[in-house]
Amino acid sequence: MSVIIAVILIAIILCKVGSDRSKASAYDAKKKEIDDKISEWESLYVDKNLEKQLELCIADERNYDKVRAEVSEVLSKLEHWRFKVELDFPLNMGQIVGQSNHKQALETLRENQAIALDIMLANRGKIAMMRAIFGYKAYFLLGNRMLQEGAYEYANAILTILQQRGVPVKLCYRRRSGDDAYIWEGSLGYHGGGLPDEMYLPFDKSVLFKENPIPPMN
Repeated sequence: MSVIIAVILIAIILCKVGSDRSKASAYDAKKKEIDDKISEWESLYVDKNLEKQLELCIADERNYDKVRAEVSEVLSKLEHWRFKVELDFPLNMGQIVGQSNHKQALETLRENQAIALDIMLANRGKIAMMRAIFGYKAYFLLGNRMLQEGAYEYANAILTILQQRGVPVKLCYRRRSGDDAYIWEGSLGYHGGGLPDEMYLPFDKSVLFKENPIPPMN
């Protein structure tokens, strides 16, 4: 009897091991498929070398006028963003030396550099790597209408620039675990989730603002 029981137990263990290996193999195959899709997407729409060159260009004070002009061409047409280029628009460290609130000045500088990078890459048909991972903040969870409107306007401006240059990319809205953003379909940010509370919506103002329509600014 003990021999029979042992044989049965061994058979059960072998079946379980086989099942676990099968599941692991299926998971590995699925992961490779997703990784391949992400790599293909990045090869088309992300250029790390160009991104690095533009970062250096933006931070170099000798290029300030040209960079600002390229950025202003876009921001000056955006209702919620034109104020940025109507005021000082620091892009290099030399422009914030002596600021009374250096920490705030540095935050503004970094934000301006990120905006410039987004626009200059889009003008060249590419997307910043950080945007491929994290997308653009949407701010619906904060309940601030002006932030929501401005966030949508900015993301839409980058999308429009790319599409005008024949780049076939799409954005969508994603909400999960206390965070929401506009992310690029096919990117690492798009495929890297899988959380149970994730929600996706099309990048469509009539859908996103349907429940809380945001009036235009006066």
